[in-house]
Amino acid sequence: MILISFVLMTLNSCQITGESKSKNDDSQVLQDNQSKIKSTRTSNLVEALYKELTEKNTELQQLESALVNYEETEKDSLKTYKKYNAKSDSYYQSALVKIDVIQDSILKNQMNELINSSKSAYKNKTADLDALLEQIKTNNTSLKDYHEMLKIALTLPVIEKFQNENFPDDSSIENLIREQSDLIEEIKNLMPDK
Repeated sequence: MILISFVLMTLNSCQITGESKSKNDDSQVLQDNQSKIKSTRTSNLVEALYKELTEKNTELQQLESALVNYEETEKDSLKTYKKYNAKSDSYYQSALVKIDVIQDSILKNQMNELINSSKSAYKNKTADLDALLEQIKTNNTSLKDYHEMLKIALTLPVIEKFQNENFPDDSSIENLIREQSDLIEEIKNLMPDK
């Protein structure tokens, strides 16, 4: 929840203070040279623009660093429980395989009941932890959504500025249309009469 608040604060501060703008306001990613164009065709332009903004903004750098640190912390924090849970699950699966080998149906049923009872008790014991894991999963979804929203919200003004400042002159297109018309007329004039 703290990280989501940080994302929103960063979004608001970037919009209010304009710190995401560099001294040279033009995006290098959108420059019309071959190396930049080639690299952005194969990658996501939103990501490329966001990376460029991040390089120019300390708040975004801190956010990206916090996100990387969070991912590492999450892995470390969940590792113990995941190992614990994996061993328990593995045990119950192995026990069921062993029970399948038992020929005596009465003993087989007793063992199935014993394992099911233990498994149920285990599920009850870990229910609170499982609920916390579900909350982490839900929060991770929100975190990723807000992060994507931030990327789009910060890069949209960059592409709009590019669109406004680099609108192509339509005279060459109009000349092309005139040339097409002239060629069509020339072809028509060369057509034999019927």
